[in-house]
Amino acid sequence: MKHQARLVSQNAQRVLEEECSAFTAYLVGAAPSPYVKEQYTKAACAHGLAFDEDFCCFDRATLILARKGCMLARWADAYCALFHRNGSLRRKLIVLAAILEHVPPTNQAFDTVEPRHVVVASLSLAAYGCMSAVSLLGGVLVLLPASMLCWIATRSGSSMRAR
Repeated sequence: MKHQARLVSQNAQRVLEEECSAFTAYLVGAAPSPYVKEQYTKAACAHGLAFDEDFCCFDRATLILARKGCMLARWADAYCALFHRNGSLRRKLIVLAAILEHVPPTNQAFDTVEPRHVVVASLSLAAYGCMSAVSLLGGVLVLLPASMLCWIATRSGSSMRAR
């Protein structure tokens, strides 16, 4: 899909760079290099993901939450993975993961597999499952009310325009 070229303001550039830092910390536990930030900004522009004003109310809410830190990004991602799969947050995380997967040293987070004993692997999988369930619960507690408020705002806004 080709998106119309728009100039990225300094504010939009700053938001994308801060977002890249927050999402990189969430995905790989590290800070992004200047190259990753540059590629993320270019990819966001190329895929129509650079400007918050282009997104619906709920997409903006998920992005605001996810930009606030790793735990909140995990909550928003867990919620969106089940209930808002095609939203801007998931699309941005996929674009960033693709960039990180191909750039040293963050590619090692995707490529390295540590051999483990079956018991350790099972316990690790159980812990990861519990963490995912808690993240989903946190996401539901925060984003379900937000989705209802955005739905109400959208409905009331469209009924006001119809009058």
